[in-house]
Amino acid sequence: MERNDRLEEFEDLMSLALFGEISKEQTLRLNQIVDEDPSLKERYEYYNRMQEGLRFHKKALAQSESEQQNISPRSAFTERLFKNRILLLAAIIPLIASLYFILRFQFSKRPDSISIQTLGACDAKTIQTREPIRLDENSFCDVKILLTRGSVHFKIFPNSEIRILHLPQSNDSKESLSIFFEKGKFLLNETLHSTGKTRLYWNGTQIELLGTKVLIEDLENGRSIKVWNGSVVLRSGVRYILPFLSESKEAWVKSFEENNKELLNDIKEVTLSDSSLETKSFVPSADSILFLTSENNPKTADLKKIQNDLGQIRNHLSLDLKESRTNRLTPEDLEDLETLSQNLGNKKLPEVKKKNQEPIRIENGKKNSVVEEKKELKKEEPVRLGNKTIKLKDGSELKGNLIQYENEYVLEIDGKKKVIKNEDVESISF
Repeated sequence: MERNDRLEEFEDLMSLALFGEISKEQTLRLNQIVDEDPSLKERYEYYNRMQEGLRFHKKALAQSESEQQNISPRSAFTERLFKNRILLLAAIIPLIASLYFILRFQFSKRPDSISIQTLGACDAKTIQTREPIRLDENSFCDVKILLTRGSVHFKIFPNSEIRILHLPQSNDSKESLSIFFEKGKFLLNETLHSTGKTRLYWNGTQIELLGTKVLIEDLENGRSIKVWNGSVVLRSGVRYILPFLSESKEAWVKSFEENNKELLNDIKEVTLSDSSLETKSFVPSADSILFLTSENNPKTADLKKIQNDLGQIRNHLSLDLKESRTNRLTPEDLEDLETLSQNLGNKKLPEVKKKNQEPIRIENGKKNSVVEEKKELKKEEPVRLGNKTIKLKDGSELKGNLIQYENEYVLEIDGKKKVIKNEDVESISF
C-alpha cells in the first residue's frame, strides 16, 4: 500500500478511536498499520495521551463545578476564570500540534509541483523559454527535471544547439518534455512511468522515448542516435519538420491535415533498442517552408504551392531515409555509453569512443530482435497532385495528371502513363 493511502486510513481509524466509535476489527487494523509503519507509532501514542488529557480535564471541570457551591460568588468567578483559561490553553496546545502534523504530511509536497535542477550555462528560466539554446565551445548545460512519476536528465554539450518545444509544468501524466535537436551533441536519460513520454525531434524525425538512455550527435556526413537500457520509436515524415512543431501553427496544421493525410502520413517507423542509427541531416530549403516560417497566416498562402512544396520535401526525405544504416551496439559500446550516462550532473564527461560498427544483417528472412523495422507505411501511399506541368532536366515539359510515389512520379497523359524518376525532375508548376 502506498504511504499516502496508509496515512489516510490511519487518520480515519484514529478519528473513530478518539470518539469511541471504533469496532474490534477496525482496532485490529489500526494496530496492524502502526506495526507496519513505525513512523506512525509516535503519532498514535501522542493521540492517546491527548485523549487521556482531555478526559482528565473533563473530570476536573466537573469537580470544579461542585466546589463552586461552597465558594463565594466573587471568589468563585475569579477561580473559575483562572481554571478555564488553563484548561483552554491545555486544549489548544494539542490541537495546534495536531494541525501542524496534518498540514505537514498532507501539504509538504504539492502533487502538481516539479523540481528543476540546472548546472552550467543555463538556469530554470532559460530552459522555460522556447528560444534556441546555443552553446559555444567552452559551455555546457545540464538539466534534471524531477517529477513524482520519475525524472528526465539531459546534457547539452559544447558547440551544440537545441530548442525546448515543451517543458512539463506539472505532474500531470499527460505532460511531457519535447526537445528539437538542431546540432552538436545531446545526452538524455529518461526514467518515467506514465503515458507522457519524452519526445526528441530533428527535421523530419520524431524520437519517442520509452524509458531509456539516448545519445544524439552530429557526424561528418549526417548524425547518429545511440539507444540503450530501453528503446525508442523513430517516426519520419513531413509533419516533423520544425515549422510544423510550432505551437502557433497547430490549428492550421490540424485543418490542413484533414484534406492532406497522404502528405502528412509517416514515411517510416523504426523501433531501436541497444543499437544505433546513422542517417542524413535533412534540412528543407528556406523557400519550401516559407509559408510556415512566415509571420503571415498560412491560410492566405497558395494551397497548391504548399502541397507541391510538401510533396517535394516528402520525396527528398524518403530518399534520405533509404540511406539510413542501423548498427548493433557491442558490449564495449554499451559500457562506454553507460559510463557517459553515469556522469550526468558533472562538469566533465568522458568522450564515447568512436568505433567502426557492422550494420545489422537480416538472416533467413528474420529481423534481429534488437531492431524492429515496423513499416515503410504499406509501400507508402501515393500522393495525387492533380493536373501539373512537369519540367525535366533535359529541358522538355510534360503536362497531365501527376501522381507521386516514393522516389518517382507517374504522369498520365491521354490515358497513357509515363514513369519519371525523381532525379530527372527539375520543377513542377501549376
